[in-house]
Amino acid sequence: MSQIDQISRFYSHGKLLLFGEYLVLDGALALAVPTQKGQLLTVKPASEEKGLYWKSYDVKGGLWFEGRYSMPEGRYLEGNDDQVGSRLAQLLQAGRKLAGKPWMDGSKWGFEVETRLEFPRDWGLGSSSTLVAGLARWWQVDPYVLLAGTFGGSGYDLACAEAEGPVFYRRENGKAEVKAAGFHPPFSHQLFFLFLEQKQNSRTGIARYRERGRATPGLIREISRYSEEATQVNTLREFQSLMEKQETLIGDFLGVLPVQQSIFPDFSGRIKSLGAWGGDFVLVASDQPLAVLQAYFSTLGFPTLIPYSEMVLDIKNFD
Repeated sequence: MSQIDQISRFYSHGKLLLFGEYLVLDGALALAVPTQKGQLLTVKPASEEKGLYWKSYDVKGGLWFEGRYSMPEGRYLEGNDDQVGSRLAQLLQAGRKLAGKPWMDGSKWGFEVETRLEFPRDWGLGSSSTLVAGLARWWQVDPYVLLAGTFGGSGYDLACAEAEGPVFYRRENGKAEVKAAGFHPPFSHQLFFLFLEQKQNSRTGIARYRERGRATPGLIREISRYSEEATQVNTLREFQSLMEKQETLIGDFLGVLPVQQSIFPDFSGRIKSLGAWGGDFVLVASDQPLAVLQAYFSTLGFPTLIPYSEMVLDIKNFD
């Protein structure tokens, strides 16, 4: 039986960008972490006529998208969400071109494709990047090239998709450079991730960043230094200082008030945006007990607070 006739499964981890947001697009060194939760892509031969049949399930097992595509063209034919269907068609067609030999041409049957998310879709942990990473492995193509030709972005999320722990990520001359970061803070029990109850569109955030013009080499070097120093500090206070410094620099560059000043001005500790500012998760660094933090944020309408150890994948911590 040929490879395309077998059932295949591709799992990818979600992502969070701790340091280096926005400027990673222009070559800054970023510190990123894979999440324990991700997305599973399953591909098997279809039992009916030739075509591609797609179903996507959310974290609760609910079917949120289904669609049908022509083969081998990868053209969207019908489904329950035309916008999602068209975006997937863009991926299918880009993958077909990149694969060298048309990946759908030689199949005796069609394909049934399923995706299953392990985190809520609105959390911003990488429902798109985990999909790109999984499809790239299925088609045996470069995921960074596939991303560049479709959704765009820096690519740090693809590095997290296959990582087993925190990574340094840099885009140098259009190519991804990834290496283990060795980020194992002794104060990790004092780090938390707070969901701001709204999803931020990464493409919108990138567009806003581009409107400000390209960052200076000096700013890129300084942000890169913060990413490196974040893995070297040994105390919560030092880490909080780095959080504040980066928030101030990027806030000044974007012309946007940092999240702690705009939403949590009376908070005792430090809060830092992650990825595109204005939504998704923020990083909370505090020496207060979890119960106290939960009570504080819940009264402000933000009930989802997750400890670092429950969010971040780090194989070292599972030895």
